[in-house]
Amino acid sequence: MGTSYHIGSYAGIPVKLHWSLGLLFLFLIYFGHEIVQLDSIGLFWFLFLVVSLFLSVILHEFGHALVAKKYGISTKDIILSPIGGIARLEHIPKKPRQELIVAAAGPLVNLGIASIIFLCLFIAQHPLSIPIDSYPSNFKEFLRFVFWLNIVLFTFNLIPAFPMDGGRILRALLSMKMDAVKATKLASMVGKFLALVMLVVAVIKMHPVLFAIGIAIMYMAGSESKQVIRQEKLKNAQVQTIVNNSFTRVSETDMISDVISNSKNSTEKNFLVFDHLGTVVGSLPELFLKNYDSEEFLSNSVSSIMSSKSGFLDASASVMDAYEMLNDQGLAIVGVNEGGSLVGVVDRDDVAAFIDGL
Repeated sequence: MGTSYHIGSYAGIPVKLHWSLGLLFLFLIYFGHEIVQLDSIGLFWFLFLVVSLFLSVILHEFGHALVAKKYGISTKDIILSPIGGIARLEHIPKKPRQELIVAAAGPLVNLGIASIIFLCLFIAQHPLSIPIDSYPSNFKEFLRFVFWLNIVLFTFNLIPAFPMDGGRILRALLSMKMDAVKATKLASMVGKFLALVMLVVAVIKMHPVLFAIGIAIMYMAGSESKQVIRQEKLKNAQVQTIVNNSFTRVSETDMISDVISNSKNSTEKNFLVFDHLGTVVGSLPELFLKNYDSEEFLSNSVSSIMSSKSGFLDASASVMDAYEMLNDQGLAIVGVNEGGSLVGVVDRDDVAAFIDGL
């Protein structure tokens, strides 16, 4: 995503603005003043409308994030860019019903905003006709524009194609009748078909924005399918298929220079650390070795730089279990047990190599 700036948090979820939004805002000021030739009041309402659009997008993403939080799924952050917003969930809900509800929550927020504005304008007896070739010049007109913007956001996001929420809703509904891989493949096919229709219409109508959207949907539909298939393979493969049984047992009293030398002369880059009784007392990631690869540290013992964190998996666990443990606990290496005894290790490189081979 590039550089983003933190502007605040709600419910522990940071909201960030992508740097390119600044350029967009400057362009819109130029567009409103020079191209459309709005006066100062018109320019104010126009820019206020743009801000309200992005605020609606943020609320849409919070709809996803807050519902996901109820299912124990945290959100890293919400990032707003010129092409929309994204709530970066830690992971997609595993249960179809949960994915359905989380996916639907975003568009329902926009529908809720539109409903409140509809009620206000209905009471004020203000027309709700679609604004064409005009810009808001007062508060009631501004509300009419925001109403239709949220209707568009609601409708557009329900298109049954990835990355829109409609694609995830369709996948969730299909997953209730078939396995996740088949459901994703079918939902992806629907998305690609709709993208193809968009591309044809875009070419006929000479519509560059619709063409760009079609290309994006075509790409994302294929990407989503590949990702789910990859995840399924990770779940079906046991960690014992990638375990390193002939790993080096690094002692907490070993010198850093010895470990670095061993690392440079072998394929091992991350190590478990043992005490004098043979008990695992921590780990030594490759990053730590790189940071301390200098004369002033080489004669120090491993205990002075090692991490006290360690993790273990059973040999029958899946590669996905290893992947999630390494990422969720911030580990570079985990031990693999069989029958209560340590039989090997798996590190980030082992998992990465397995994924690359899929």
